[in-house]
Amino acid sequence: MDTNQTPRNDNSVKSKIKNVAVKVGEYGLYPKTAAAMIKFPFFLIVVILYCGLSYALDIWHPFWIIFLTIPIYYRIATACKAKTKKAFLNLLPIPECVVTLYLILSFATGAWKITWILFLIIPTYYWIVSFSKPNQE
Repeated sequence: MDTNQTPRNDNSVKSKIKNVAVKVGEYGLYPKTAAAMIKFPFFLIVVILYCGLSYALDIWHPFWIIFLTIPIYYRIATACKAKTKKAFLNLLPIPECVVTLYLILSFATGAWKITWILFLIIPTYYWIVSFSKPNQE
């Protein structure tokens, strides 16, 4: 039997994973960027940065906000896999960015009563995106 031939009905887990990986790498607006972002250990960089800054400056409270960049980063990676620009715009981490900005501004200024207005950016953004052409590439 020739070892270079692969069986036609190869239902092994390994072959299924390879097929999915190939399909994921081939679609989207920015597939190479998405693949590179997902492989990069961003969460590890954030943990090291948080521990380093917190230990060095002995300030733990404001630096925890850096952890909010993790979902933002991976949501951008997911958006890069979108097939259309409208889908890309819908997948961008606008809510996460607004919450992060709200917390940073509110902690820095203490103006909690006025900075809530930033949350109006979220529905406004998605409303504007809804007017873009559906098949726009």
